[in-house]
Amino acid sequence: MTSGQLQQERNFEENTLIWLDKDLYNSYEINQVKLKLRQIINYTKMFENTDECVDYISSNENEQVYLLISGSLADICVPLIYQIEQIKMIYVVCINIQYHGKLSQTFDKIGGIFNNLNMLYDALRRDIVTNRTTTTHSISNSSALLLSALPSPPSDRSDQQEAAFMYFRMLTEVLVELEHEESTKNEFVAVCHSQYHGNTPELEKIEEFSQKYSKEQAVCWYTRDSFLYRILNNALRIQDIDILFKLGFFITDLYNQLKSLHSEQSKSLLLPSVVYRGQFMTKDEFDDKIRKNIGGFLSVNSFFSTSANKQVALMFTGNSSSNSLNVESVLFEISIEIEKCRQPIADIRYMSYMKEEDEILFSMATVFRIKSVQRLHSEDFWTVRLVMNGEEDKELNKLANSIKNEIGHSNTLNTFGGLLIKMGDFQNAEYYMLMLIKNSQFNDSITKATYYSNLSWIYSEQMNFDKALLWGEKALQLRPSKRETLAGVYNNLGLSHLNKGNVLQALNYLHKTVDVYHEFLPSDHPKLVIPYMNLGALYEKQENHLSALEYFLKTVNIVQNALPTNHPTVALAYCRVGASYMYQNNLNSALFYLRECLRMQQRSLPPKHPILVHTYANLGRVYLKQHNDVEAYDSFQKALEIIGSSLNHPGRSILMYHIGEIHQKKNNLSEALNFYHEALAAE
Repeated sequence: MTSGQLQQERNFEENTLIWLDKDLYNSYEINQVKLKLRQIINYTKMFENTDECVDYISSNENEQVYLLISGSLADICVPLIYQIEQIKMIYVVCINIQYHGKLSQTFDKIGGIFNNLNMLYDALRRDIVTNRTTTTHSISNSSALLLSALPSPPSDRSDQQEAAFMYFRMLTEVLVELEHEESTKNEFVAVCHSQYHGNTPELEKIEEFSQKYSKEQAVCWYTRDSFLYRILNNALRIQDIDILFKLGFFITDLYNQLKSLHSEQSKSLLLPSVVYRGQFMTKDEFDDKIRKNIGGFLSVNSFFSTSANKQVALMFTGNSSSNSLNVESVLFEISIEIEKCRQPIADIRYMSYMKEEDEILFSMATVFRIKSVQRLHSEDFWTVRLVMNGEEDKELNKLANSIKNEIGHSNTLNTFGGLLIKMGDFQNAEYYMLMLIKNSQFNDSITKATYYSNLSWIYSEQMNFDKALLWGEKALQLRPSKRETLAGVYNNLGLSHLNKGNVLQALNYLHKTVDVYHEFLPSDHPKLVIPYMNLGALYEKQENHLSALEYFLKTVNIVQNALPTNHPTVALAYCRVGASYMYQNNLNSALFYLRECLRMQQRSLPPKHPILVHTYANLGRVYLKQHNDVEAYDSFQKALEIIGSSLNHPGRSILMYHIGEIHQKKNNLSEALNFYHEALAAE
């Protein structure tokens, strides 16, 4: 679903309640049960068909599912589905409790077996409240957070999550600098009315928020168990750009209130030097992000609640030894060096809706250093000692500063859209750029031409070349007087013509781009890299590989001296050189440059950035030419994973064809035929 197309069918919270019963029917009684269930978990779906139910759960990776299943289906279905990661708990509704009792002894996700709906409500409410208590009040459970491990000192393993965190932090920084219109709040309220239609308790809170909210109440509303907290934390967890933008006004208010409190309390020495947080973590998450990362960094996407009271925190560590689920109980002990904090932190107990918890709230996108991990024999929880002292990954900070300079520092949607482009989120970038153009009162042709040209670039990345050319020509018609703007317009027009196969027009505009830049920039300035790459691509399209390689090598020389070593443009230059060597069958050189490109991209891009498809595809082709079918297959599969369910992606067909080739070589003829058919269908 693209931005601005929010529907009631979409779940804005983390939890989903699913009821699977082949004898379900729409009646007054069933609807009354559903209304009661929605007061515990708002988003509920009912299925009579098992396959449809499983397909829905499997296709919604970001949701935590609480499953109600009838006794008639439980014996068959539970053994087949209980390992689906999204399913958190299963409740069996039946007549004969004793008959189905063995399920709870066999499967640890069984939350209970019930022949009484009131008892079911109580059990479900208890489980959700336990989960929600750890997310709504002082100590959040790990499912509400996106924890990222940032290895330090640098390790050999690539860790893409750190790049994703860097972009997300920049996004939140831009978000809190935007000027948010009152209409944004109204849009958010309207979305909530649709989402919670029929849920009277939440609708009452939504109406209260709509009528009475003010920026001074941000902390109070954040700490209240309501729609607002749950939607915000889920949006931060899954990085839902659309909802985060609609909530931008509230995020800004909450951030600014924390910032103000931080300033007051740090001067008055009111902030504690040590705070605590108790939570559950899965064993895998704990091992990967905590125990194996001592000395490294741990980052948190969401606002991060802690307590000055260790006993309060310990309440939320639970008891993992008595818990059959695959979890660890963890107590974070966080030392704070106030004078070095980059992100605001504040004691919010007097503003909190829950005043008894001595709550200390960290702002979103905070980074901690992991100092130690310990478990005493006398304790059934791990103690993880963190420190917040402003230390962060210097390479990533250098890259972030470089990207900020490229997208600009203005508090407009142009900066927001520019960052989305860098992240490879072209659908959202298009939406917000069109919103910006629609709502702007232009005072000069330079700004208007810049916006039009940026939109042209977005459409080129989406391979919508007709629209790219249309908006590029609109930008040129404005005749921008600023040379840098004019050069950008020429470059995007050159790219549009190149993509449409208009080689002469492309060559004309790209040479104009270079000529304009040469009027005020040295020949080795990094702004020349993109037009040089486009000229190289043009010669490559003409199969003039030597001229193409000459331009690509020129870009490598420029970026190596002008940009951070892990900058995406450096990686792109290496990718172009690698592909050029591949076309010339210089496979060893091609492999070197493409591997270096991938290493840099894994360090500098979000994990599913669209450009990684090209890198993996080119690596696969090189491996295929070298008869290394195992590595080729792996590369093509990774490219397909990034493409995902996008059936109309232009790269899908050739990837399917190459995988078919590999199966044919292995004499897996039926598999090969399937992939060839899929390749034809994707053309």
